[in-house]
Amino acid sequence: MTDTAFPAGRKDPLLIAARLIAVFMMVIMGIAMGALLIALPVVLVKQADVIAELAKQGFSGNPGPIIWAIAGVMVLALLPLGLIFRFLVTLNQLIDSVGQGEPFAAENAGRLSRMGWLALAVQLSAIPLGALGYWIAQQLKGMEGVQADVDIGFSGNGLVLALLLFILARIFRHGAAMREELEGTV
Repeated sequence: MTDTAFPAGRKDPLLIAARLIAVFMMVIMGIAMGALLIALPVVLVKQADVIAELAKQGFSGNPGPIIWAIAGVMVLALLPLGLIFRFLVTLNQLIDSVGQGEPFAAENAGRLSRMGWLALAVQLSAIPLGALGYWIAQQLKGMEGVQADVDIGFSGNGLVLALLLFILARIFRHGAAMREELEGTV
């Protein structure tokens, strides 16, 4: 049954493309997290330089809170990046099991459910990140070249993705149960 359901197995072009894209995105998330981890202490250590640059750009307010808010954005940005990285790791595990010809396994139902929770957590983590970004944008609004367009809130696409993953998890649980029941009768 598994040979006819997924004849290409690990050589399936769709699975290969999905794996390559997931790995590429994991690398991008890793680079972004690394850049934030490097930039965070630099911003905190080089506060005088950041304040001087803000003043040069026309900022006349109290720079202390801005520096800490910028550092806060960097810290908060690590959370969704880490969640997305974990989502992609789980996606790769799902792709591997499909390539092995075992899509309707209980583990995959669990993976899909975890991916749904991760997608929802990414959406929730965007709220404080967006709020802090909005506050910074408002503080810097009068500066030359600064636009104060910050989106705060849920993405409709992200919410639909989470719902879809939860529904697929239920479908996969049901498929795994039917498969076990079928194997038990043979």
